[in-house]
Amino acid sequence: MFDFIRCSHPGCNEFAVTKYTTCFQHAENPESLQQEAAAKLLEKGIVGSYCLTHGEFSNLDLSKSSLYACKFSHGTFQDIDFSDSYIQLCFFEFSTFINCTFHEVTSKYSVFAGSEFRECSFTGSDILHSNFSGITASHTVFDDSDLYYTNFSSSKLSHVSFKDCNLKKADFYLSERQEVSFKYSNFEEALFFREN
Repeated sequence: MFDFIRCSHPGCNEFAVTKYTTCFQHAENPESLQQEAAAKLLEKGIVGSYCLTHGEFSNLDLSKSSLYACKFSHGTFQDIDFSDSYIQLCFFEFSTFINCTFHEVTSKYSVFAGSEFRECSFTGSDILHSNFSGITASHTVFDDSDLYYTNFSSSKLSHVSFKDCNLKKADFYLSERQEVSFKYSNFEEALFFREN
């Protein structure tokens, strides 16, 4: 797990960037820090216990990456290819994903809660025990994916496709759905209502 070290800037409660004393927002040279983080991710090796919140990433090929116990909360990711990546116990909550590709990713115990997804694709992925509660997603595709025990409760879904997915134990309680397709999926094994 990443170090739970707080930013040294007075009054700031954000976590410090790994190996630094401040968070990204209070770094002396955020541009250099951003480039360093992008270079680390582009190595496509195992990235573990890394923390950089509020980062902005665009036009990166991060396919076949392995991310373990990392924190990228409140980040912005645009035109990023995460295809064939392995993501475990990572935190992306309250982030923004625009035109990102997650083809055939494996995500376990990871948190995307409160995030926004626009024109993203998760086709053919294994997204297990992960948290997408409270997300806002539009024109996004999860087709042919295993979403076992993944939480979409209180999410706002517009033009989202879950065709031919395993939805066993997936939670859609209190979700708002407009033009959402569950065709060929076992939606009867998902949770949409809760008994009092």
